[in-house]
Amino acid sequence: MLEKLKAYLGINDNSKDSLLNIMLENAEASFEASTNQPAAAHPTILLKMVVEDFNRYGSEGIASLSFGSGSESVLEDYSAGLQKQIRKLKRIRVL
Repeated sequence: MLEKLKAYLGINDNSKDSLLNIMLENAEASFEASTNQPAAAHPTILLKMVVEDFNRYGSEGIASLSFGSGSESVLEDYSAGLQKQIRKLKRIRVL
């Protein structure tokens, strides 16, 4: 999964491996908590989650800035399309 992720992001060295592994672990945990399914069964969605996380890294999720009034808009979650895919996979946990 790490190699696919690096290829998708255009990363050709190992300088970001630690960061990508942490993001991958976080995305897996988030996916499993949201859907009650193993993340390994849905690698494409997991890849998209990490790509969105990576693209926000450093900008801290800033969606837009406005200098005139000093406002800032922050992304708090995944894109609407990705959220929809994750919601479709949600299973109710029966105890």
